[in-house]
Amino acid sequence: VAALLLLGKGGGKGKGGTTAAGGDTSVDVGDLLAHAGGVGPAARTKVRELIGAFDLDPNRVLDLLVDTLESEVAALLLLGKGNGRGKGGTDVDVGDLLAHAPTHATPVRILLGIVADLKRDSLPHLLGFKYANYAANTAGTAGGAAGAAGGAGGGAIGPTPPTLHLTTALLILHGLVDPAQLVRHLAPTVDELQSRYEDYRDAYGKKIKKMGTVSLNAAAAVATSTSANEEKKDDGGATATAATSATTSAAALADASAAEIDNNQIVGLFHALVEAGAPWDVATSVFAGPAAADDGGFDGAEAVASLHEPTGRAICSWVKRSIAPAYDDRVGGIGQDLMRPSPSGAASTKDRASEDGGRYSLLPSSVSAQTILSASASLEDLSTILGTPLLTIIASGAIRLDPTLYCMLCRLIKTLVPEGEIDETTYSLLRTFLVPCMSLFPSNPSISMELWSVLVKLPYQIRYGLYGSSRLAGLEKGAMRTTPRTKTLPVIESEVQTGIEIRYSLKRLSKDNIKETGRQLSKISHSNPLVVFTTILNQIESYDNLIQLMVDTFVHVTELGLDVLGYCLLVALGGGDSKGGRSKLKEDGVNAAQWLSSLESFAGAFYKKFPSVEMHGLLAYLVRRLEQGEILELGVFRTLLTTAGSYGFADCDSTAGLSDTQLDGRAGSQLLKRETSDFGIVEKFNRKASLKLRSVLQDSDVGAVILVLLSQIRYRILYHVDKSTPKHIKLLGSRYDSCQMVLSVLTDFLTDTTEEQGPSTGPGPIKCYASAMPELSELHQSFGLEPAVSWMLCRPLIRAAMFEQEEGKEDVPEHLVPYLPHTDSMKATSSAMLPEACWQHLSQDLFEMFYSHSLYDIHCPETRYKTEIVRLDKDKERLNQLKKGGDAARGMMASMAAAAAAAGGTEREIRQATAFTKEHEKDLERLTRHSGLLSTHMKRQKKHCGEVHKTFESKKASFLSGLKDEDVQKLTAETFLTYCVYPRCRLTPEDALYCAEFVVLLHNMEVPGFFTLKYVDCLINAVVGAAYSITEDEAGNLSVLLKSTWAWIKNWRDDKAIFDKEVAGKPGGKMDNGEGALEEISYDDFKKLYNKWHAILGQTFLGCLESKEYIHTRAGLILLSRIVNVFPSRPVLGEKIMDALAPLKDDTNRQDLRSMALGYSSQLIKARDEGVWEEDLAAAKARREKKEKEAEERKKAAEKQFQEMQKESDAIDRQLGGSGRRDWDDRSRPAPRSGGPPGGQMKSPLNPVAAKFTPAGGGQPRDLRGDNGRDSRSSRGEPPRRGGPGDRRELEGRWERGGGGGGGGGGRDMRKRSRSPDRDMGRREDDAKRMRPQPPPPRGRGGPDFEVLAHRVAVDEEIEEIETTGHPLIEIAVDRGRRGKT
Repeated sequence: VAALLLLGKGGGKGKGGTTAAGGDTSVDVGDLLAHAGGVGPAARTKVRELIGAFDLDPNRVLDLLVDTLESEVAALLLLGKGNGRGKGGTDVDVGDLLAHAPTHATPVRILLGIVADLKRDSLPHLLGFKYANYAANTAGTAGGAAGAAGGAGGGAIGPTPPTLHLTTALLILHGLVDPAQLVRHLAPTVDELQSRYEDYRDAYGKKIKKMGTVSLNAAAAVATSTSANEEKKDDGGATATAATSATTSAAALADASAAEIDNNQIVGLFHALVEAGAPWDVATSVFAGPAAADDGGFDGAEAVASLHEPTGRAICSWVKRSIAPAYDDRVGGIGQDLMRPSPSGAASTKDRASEDGGRYSLLPSSVSAQTILSASASLEDLSTILGTPLLTIIASGAIRLDPTLYCMLCRLIKTLVPEGEIDETTYSLLRTFLVPCMSLFPSNPSISMELWSVLVKLPYQIRYGLYGSSRLAGLEKGAMRTTPRTKTLPVIESEVQTGIEIRYSLKRLSKDNIKETGRQLSKISHSNPLVVFTTILNQIESYDNLIQLMVDTFVHVTELGLDVLGYCLLVALGGGDSKGGRSKLKEDGVNAAQWLSSLESFAGAFYKKFPSVEMHGLLAYLVRRLEQGEILELGVFRTLLTTAGSYGFADCDSTAGLSDTQLDGRAGSQLLKRETSDFGIVEKFNRKASLKLRSVLQDSDVGAVILVLLSQIRYRILYHVDKSTPKHIKLLGSRYDSCQMVLSVLTDFLTDTTEEQGPSTGPGPIKCYASAMPELSELHQSFGLEPAVSWMLCRPLIRAAMFEQEEGKEDVPEHLVPYLPHTDSMKATSSAMLPEACWQHLSQDLFEMFYSHSLYDIHCPETRYKTEIVRLDKDKERLNQLKKGGDAARGMMASMAAAAAAAGGTEREIRQATAFTKEHEKDLERLTRHSGLLSTHMKRQKKHCGEVHKTFESKKASFLSGLKDEDVQKLTAETFLTYCVYPRCRLTPEDALYCAEFVVLLHNMEVPGFFTLKYVDCLINAVVGAAYSITEDEAGNLSVLLKSTWAWIKNWRDDKAIFDKEVAGKPGGKMDNGEGALEEISYDDFKKLYNKWHAILGQTFLGCLESKEYIHTRAGLILLSRIVNVFPSRPVLGEKIMDALAPLKDDTNRQDLRSMALGYSSQLIKARDEGVWEEDLAAAKARREKKEKEAEERKKAAEKQFQEMQKESDAIDRQLGGSGRRDWDDRSRPAPRSGGPPGGQMKSPLNPVAAKFTPAGGGQPRDLRGDNGRDSRSSRGEPPRRGGPGDRRELEGRWERGGGGGGGGGGRDMRKRSRSPDRDMGRREDDAKRMRPQPPPPRGRGGPDFEVLAHRVAVDEEIEEIETTGHPLIEIAVDRGRRGKT
């Protein structure tokens, strides 16, 4: 080196001969070293000459060369610190220093070249001697006293310096030292390292198992220690010192453990190799000892990274340097343009190393080729090069030390992951590293977002597979019990800690702190969403009142968390179990389990709030379950349609519960259905969620698949018999009805084209539905669906084609051509649906016309439209008044304030309730818009119905043309009912009402050959058999048809004029005369026929009510409840039905049947009183007289009992005496409440028989009726008001115990017992204390007067037996309740 410097000076390498401070000419040492290519061979020759000339020991020379090389490395590290590369002088990026060392590259290369020329076999032994010397001195210093520090090896030598490790690493990288030969000289050995790591894992596992547990013994020990400290405080703090010593000892042991790892030479050498950027197989070769050979399960790199945090950081830096080129090329510097530009000449080491082409690198060129990921590398290359290091840093938890590395990996992998499917290598990388690593970064939403940017490119099947692999490995402490354990301990610890935090927060969750706690829950979910949402769903399964609270808190959850929540919901429903999961029924085997009902509600609320969350997985699971013939999870899909799809107006829990208003609304437009479904309460419509659900159902024809499966599974439910597990008939009927209801709602949802759904991108709903749904003939023949259901699925397309023709369009869209009515293809399809013999009694035109139309086409509920428009206009006017304010809005504001006060609102909430808010503004806009739309819809539907009626009129002659008269007379009505009316009326309430309206339309149009009375006769006979073989919803549907038909014919029965107008002389007025011929029926004969039908139905319903089969009784009650206003109309049958209801109303009967029987009984009595029954005047008069007589007897009994109570009350007053009267006359009376009559006067509602009340303590008697029609309290001062029910209970308790009240005299005793003078004196003193004036409570919260209350308490048992009407004491309470006094 000296010769090189002299050569530089002599050759003019100095810059202009400039003299340095020491007088020497300055030389550019960097340039000299960079161009000193010829110095190396000369130096190596010189060393060989010196060894030969002086007979030097080559091993000694080699030792000196290693020392010199170590000094160069030490100088390089010192230079790195001096240049500010280290953070505070303690952390130096060794890899960057070795990659660019212009001042040390040439000397190091020369030294390495000389070492290579010498005998390298002895180099491991020389290095081993150095390591052994350091190890011996370290052991002596740690094990003995300070005076014995000289130990083996002598001298106060410290631990193995990092420069020796780095020098050894350079020799290994240049191939001069074999790690396998060197490692046997290092201490401690690999066996000891493995043993220590096993102890570490055991301790770590025990720590995890104890997390979250409460040790009562530990608490007792702490309490004992605390008390001992207090008792021995005078002992000079000996106990406290002992505790401090124990803590110090623990800390000292921890420090000693850390120092032991720092002094481990294998750890140090591995750390140096990693810092130098050695290939991973080279770095891990230091662990290739006997332990690794015997036990292939020991991972030395994982052990070192777990035990030694700096090594973990070094591995992260190694990975970061490896991906740097690919990251810079594919991702670039995010935000670099926003950073302050670097000063001139301050380029990074990495940039300078890339610029000089590696001229100043101390590392061999082969190292970079094996460790650096090129810019063109693929995801498979990344997995090959970095797979093992990545597993190491997640197993040890070192990745948590460098979150920027995780973000860089996510961004790089995002650019490498292809759209759609991925290979097994990529999936393994995501499963074993990228997804589990998120758990190690608590409460970091940025990490979650980076991972989601990768996972969002994958289909939901792969994402759910990644989540599932983590779940199957066990959650929280369950992962410790799986064999083999696939989760790392740091990940398990993170999950356990997250579980503890989430359960702690859930215990404290309430409606009051939902905002704060909700944010905390979301914060906890960022790192372990699988643990958090599994716990939350478990809570929701038991407590369904948490559903809306939890859904509202999820607004703070990241997109990845919401996606995981969708997966957790699927797993909770049973999607993660091939056997379908846990039992979905209660113990009774009939009703759905509580947890399933809660999850159904949660699914609807969740997907309505967050429609962007993946739905395909949930729908795919439901489709698979339908394919298996299971529909217990169908409630989830039903809730999605009604809640997320905002289609609740089309659904109903039971068709029997639909009111007449709702039925009328279902005949109109979709908007009218919405307005009448919940009696004007319109649910908030989430257009985004509805469109999202529809798009998912349209994707891959999922909606059409579900429709076909539901149509097929209906009959499988009824006829598939499982002898091993027989099903309850109620369960079978419920499943069947559920399938039918979802089938109807889903059909309407997929084909809805109204304005409420809003504009949608892509093809319209009808076109998508037509492309997915098989044609009519295929549904019937290939899929085996019955004709009514096949027509139901295709009817939206048939009606769309008819609308196109009605609008006068010449070219019908191509997707609607197969559904054009009355075409040859449609006729061919229709003819194949029924047996050939049927067409002898029924025409194809009538068959197609019946199944092609809907209720909307033939019946316009104009009255219902107008009623809803008037209601909306009134609500609109009310809001306009509120908006304007003033006197007009005063009444409404008062009612709104009263409602808010009744709900327990604060003064601020009451004031806000009377203000015109944004919600009111939205409601006003909705009311205005809907009112106008309903008017438009009514006009449109009236016009459309008129067009349809014209079509019917034009084709009525062909409905039954071409049929033989005798066949028409005999079997046309039966055939029409069997293949048209009966199958369709059982589908939905709209279809049942359509069937009734269709028959009315045929009758009014006087269709030739259609005999209405014959049809009604067949219908009555059909009801007789159907009542014993239908489900609950089918009974509700059939009741709609029966009510409409019976009300129609009952009008003919009740009024001869109507009969003559609508029946006489019409084709429908003919009936079989009993001799095989049809002839017109007279009014008297029709009355006989009506009575016959009435008796037939009566016997049928009585049989249902008296049946021991549950479903028969329920079906009968459903039918009777619907037709109660028109049937029964004969008193004899009515009385029989009343008698049959008596057993059903008994408490021992089933609760649902009892409730229905009670409800129907009250309706039946009301109908009887309103004249539905055709009673004669004498019977009605006798019943009224009997009722009045019974009421009079009850009144006399009440008066008699009151008189007895009055006598007892007077006796009590005489017994109590007159002492201790409290004088209330000098008390000021509180101001009367507002809202009463002027002056506080109110007409007394008391009974004339009310007695006078004399206070027990004496005083003036007063009439409970008041004076001159005024309240008795108006002429006297009132006692102070008490606080309500609690005070009354206290009073009653004192009175029952014999204590005096706060009102009358001193000691009162309701019981006849002797009292000592001392006791009496004590009670008088207590009474004196209670007689002190008390401040009156707030107005409107006090109870009745004390004297009246005391009187009421004394006769409490008697009051319970007396009716409210006519009793003065109860009238007092009623009076004061009206005035707001109680």
